Amino acid sequence: MSEVDVAPRVAVVGAGPSGCFTAQQLRKQWPEVEVTAFDRLPTPFGLLRYGVAPDHQGTKNVIRQLSRVFDDRTRFVGNIELGRNLSIEDLRAAFDVVVLATGLSGDRRLGIPGDDLPGIVGSGRFTRCVNDHPAAGDLPTVGRRVVLVGGGNVAMDIIRLLSKQPDEFTGSDLHPDTLGRLRSEGPRRIDVVVRSTPTDAKFDPVMMRELAHLASTEFRLADAGVLATAESSDPRSAALAHVVERESPAAPATTVVFHFGSTPVEVIGTDRAEAVKVRTGVHTTTLACDTVITAIGFESAVNDDLDLTLYRDADPGEDFLAPGLYRTGWLHSSTGALPEMRARARALAARIRRDHAGHHPARPGLVAIPYEVIDRTVDFDGWMRIDEAEVASASPGRIRQKVREVDAMLALARTVPAESVC
Repeated sequence: MSEVDVAPRVAVVGAGPSGCFTAQQLRKQWPEVEVTAFDRLPTPFGLLRYGVAPDHQGTKNVIRQLSRVFDDRTRFVGNIELGRNLSIEDLRAAFDVVVLATGLSGDRRLGIPGDDLPGIVGSGRFTRCVNDHPAAGDLPTVGRRVVLVGGGNVAMDIIRLLSKQPDEFTGSDLHPDTLGRLRSEGPRRIDVVVRSTPTDAKFDPVMMRELAHLASTEFRLADAGVLATAESSDPRSAALAHVVERESPAAPATTVVFHFGSTPVEVIGTDRAEAVKVRTGVHTTTLACDTVITAIGFESAVNDDLDLTLYRDADPGEDFLAPGLYRTGWLHSSTGALPEMRARARALAARIRRDHAGHHPARPGLVAIPYEVIDRTVDFDGWMRIDEAEVASASPGRIRQKVREVDAMLALARTVPAESVC
């Protein structure tokens, strides 16, 4: 019996990088497999489109590679929402294999007194806002004094976005209106509270070194001794030293102060956040602020459409949930850069092939989805029409201007090109 006879029909829920990498690896390792990648938005590429900072177009360019995944055996079906249009049970009845790659959309809370005060913004919400995610709403007001909690790459992104001057966003896809909101006030001081030492911090040294290019920003250490104890060969400490020891601008627009080895213990305020109490060793400091931004990781949001009971009790790092049901991406492990996602997808594709080799496909796939559901979806050609319209409408200095409203995306996706009309 040939592999053509036994290749399964696979549904991937979530067309972000993890979902696309999974589809890519399945087709690479098992060319006869049929993959349908579903997404709640009319657009694919998830985190690459709406999570990667708008001034990091080099990273976003992975989209070009992933676009080649979609063909007549790997379909994109956008604007279909798990839990509203379809259930997991519907998908499992229609497909031989279902892979959940829905990610994590909630910002992890600080877990300290006062962490529910107005004026506290999660990095996930902040990033979706600056990337024009349709469900993100308006960018929250960021005041003159910011306390940023976190020391990973997302925190580095936020420091950079809050500190850049308007002309430094040339070549990005940051919407001019969003830039206006970012710079309407603009922080004069950002206190960055990092629990770990520089050596153990989560930032990539390249991301830290990039901060040195911010011409109008001054960088300081709350405690210069954190570098004195670091080994000279440590790349993170070296990157931090490169940033804080460079010559500062004569009249900085923004001052960034790093507090390493520090833990927030309370957010102080009456009607909104006014200060953060921070413990460093045996000492406690109060940092005045009017905005707190948290960059401490993600979790499942309360309104996620995924039934949490399906994976709540699964072993950490386990991609198998039930026969024919798997998970990957941040739903599998709540951290992971693109290389890790790619490696995880490669391993998952190999496992799916091992688990399903020799089995006849028993389910019909996409044709089993009711017409009234499929009729409102967007295929890959529809996404390409959205993409072309965004690039064509880019303002000077930008590479695209994203369409923010789902209805507007749907109208573009369903526009029939003039050359195809007889």
